[in-house]
Amino acid sequence: MVKIKRASVGIPLDTVGLIINIIKPTPSIHYDDLTYYVVQIVRKEHGVLHRRYLERDLEVVSASR
Repeated sequence: MVKIKRASVGIPLDTVGLIINIIKPTPSIHYDDLTYYVVQIVRKEHGVLHRRYLERDLEVVSASR
């Protein structure tokens, strides 16, 4: 479980979500070496949403062992 540390349209600051996928792009001249985390967020108004975030925009709340 992670906490979103960067507010965006429809997703307020400190919203809690679950990382469901990690995307590491193939390094090339056209892309930075950034890792994207796909986070599942459940909102009463919008149902289930999937959003991509960078590591710097997330804070781990609970990790599986």
